[in-house]
Amino acid sequence: MGPTTIPRLVIIDDDPKLAGLVSMIAREAYPDTRDLVIESLITAEAAILAIRRISHAREAALVVISDFHLPPSAIDGLQILQEVRRRVPAAKRALMTGRDPEDFGRLLDEARLDAFVAKPFTVDEMRALVVRLVEEVVPEAQATSVPVAAAQAPGGWRGLSEGTVRTHGGASHGP
Repeated sequence: MGPTTIPRLVIIDDDPKLAGLVSMIAREAYPDTRDLVIESLITAEAAILAIRRISHAREAALVVISDFHLPPSAIDGLQILQEVRRRVPAAKRALMTGRDPEDFGRLLDEARLDAFVAKPFTVDEMRALVVRLVEEVVPEAQATSVPVAAAQAPGGWRGLSEGTVRTHGGASHGP
């Protein structure tokens, strides 16, 4: 590979159809594979191995979207995202779940996630989330002296519908 690094999106969900859907949505937003590498993983163990590989490769332009519940593993999505934060501090991290965000209480605020995604979500909501996180991680990776290819993504809309996404400060992003 040349002197630039392509942003990477890692999708973690035990449901291969849902992981595939998120992957398809991301690929529609970034049809050129030179703009975004997409990895879909269906086990927590595979996710941990991928995060270790990515951190050893010193990739800074990383977005990880993980489901919370990842059976049959004892590791959940929040633990994986905490490991991502430890290994790749500049990474953007989002947790998806069918559970109410209030069920998580302070855990979400303490985890300092970049987004919380309530299932079910719409295609437009997920596309907007992927684009927002990729657009945010690219400049941050560049600021850490890691060259990153600029993502050519549709602009404009910066968040998901009210109540769907919470940022690490606890604020909701709206349209």
